[in-house]
Amino acid sequence: MPLLLVLLLFTAATLAEPAPTPGWRPVPTAQAERALVVTAHPDASRAAQRILQDGGNAVDAMIAAQMVLALVEPQSSGLGGGSWLLYWEQDPGRLVAMDGRTSTPRSTGLALPDKQPGFGDAHLVGTPGTIQLMWQAHQRFGSLPWRVLFTPAIRLALEGFTVSPRLSRHIARERELLLRDAGSRTYFFDEQGAPLAAGSLHTNPLLAALLTRLSVEGPDAFYRGKTARLMVDKASRLALAELEQYRVFEQPVLCAPYRQYQVCGLAQHPDALALGRTLGILSHFELSQLGPNSPTAWRLIIDASRLAHSAIFHSLTDHEGRPEDVLGDKQTLARQAALLAERRQILPADQVGTGQPAGAPWQQDASQVSIVDAQGNALSLGSTLTTPFGSGIMVQGLLLNSGPASRRSPMTSLLVLRQQHPLLVIGSPGDSGHVLHALLNLLDWGMEPGEALRQPHVLASHAPPVLEPGARNQALGPLLEALGYRLREDGSDSGLNAILLQAGHLAGAADPRWEGLALAAD
Repeated sequence: MPLLLVLLLFTAATLAEPAPTPGWRPVPTAQAERALVVTAHPDASRAAQRILQDGGNAVDAMIAAQMVLALVEPQSSGLGGGSWLLYWEQDPGRLVAMDGRTSTPRSTGLALPDKQPGFGDAHLVGTPGTIQLMWQAHQRFGSLPWRVLFTPAIRLALEGFTVSPRLSRHIARERELLLRDAGSRTYFFDEQGAPLAAGSLHTNPLLAALLTRLSVEGPDAFYRGKTARLMVDKASRLALAELEQYRVFEQPVLCAPYRQYQVCGLAQHPDALALGRTLGILSHFELSQLGPNSPTAWRLIIDASRLAHSAIFHSLTDHEGRPEDVLGDKQTLARQAALLAERRQILPADQVGTGQPAGAPWQQDASQVSIVDAQGNALSLGSTLTTPFGSGIMVQGLLLNSGPASRRSPMTSLLVLRQQHPLLVIGSPGDSGHVLHALLNLLDWGMEPGEALRQPHVLASHAPPVLEPGARNQALGPLLEALGYRLREDGSDSGLNAILLQAGHLAGAADPRWEGLALAAD
């Protein structure tokens, strides 16, 4: 088909709103005046909403949500894994990053892995950091008593929660892993060996008991005593001393300039650095004039991402450069933008270098929480067991992680500032390309959160680029191939959520691919 005809058909096909992929839920944008929460599960969102409405702040609501997520989505996040927090403290007006990621067992002698760790390996289980992060954040920023934040999760664990279709699918998919451990086998399967059915009611009294002790005793109920000894017994390389000595560290925050915005994330997160460098190159182009359906816009986005990932990869490999340097100076970014501007087709590989992850993102399940409270505090929380269901090893109703997340893990949690005030809270447990696409939808193409998150993804961060099935991408694919790109079609498990802050108004949405929910909490 002639390229001009393809372009005409593409323009006509994309004037209407893109048709969602089968299985997606319609996701309206939630509106609020003062406070809003988005999590990956309705029960967690409702728990956070209730805490905010009872006078709690964003950190209080985060803790309540995370405790519920440990119960209702054990495939993605839990108390046996790690977390990281980006927090805007309205008074005095500053960004704080707290790193509670899983630490490597010292006795392994291993550094952080560069690839997906093995499943179900007791040797790789690291010291969980999520509980300590929750505690430290509450000590510094919380307002309600610690013990009341556990009430929603304890009640659900005792009275029962409804098994979601996503959890049921994950259990079936990871059957081999979960059957290896007696605790997981008993919890996730019935007597006939069938996985928990979607829509069924399920309880977790062991987790309820642990949460009750945590609510009274604080983190000592986890890092010391009976629970700690049980974890050490199950995880062959984990030591009691490592649990007792685990600490959460405040990390530097790095903000990458993009037009009139500052896109802020953890300075030590490679994917956040790559995203910031990509935006630095793209800031030289008026993407708003090209539009979200333009093959020229996507050529610039894909090649800017290729250049950025190559630079980040080599900086990490060579152990050189501060995060500020890795983002690139103005002259370097302008030179790379000029290189893209003078071309009309794909940038040849010999002008890019290596460093992009190959193929579709490896399967890493995690969770994202975004909250804005009535005082103007805002946070973006990411948490993970590293891989779906972590190690598959269950202790007192919780799953242990499968080791530290790879240093090239894709999870990205960000805050975007405009004139030194929060404009956007956004994150994804999936590939940073999901966040890049959503950022461009919101900042350049003026979409509201619900519309921005339901666009079929183009993952520019991978080689070859990944196109999520959808009407828009079906038309875009041939146009990109005509520019020289080799593409891969694959589904997306982005798990995005976002909250847009405007004067006297909040708008938020959850990813239609998951069961998440955005709720006003005024």
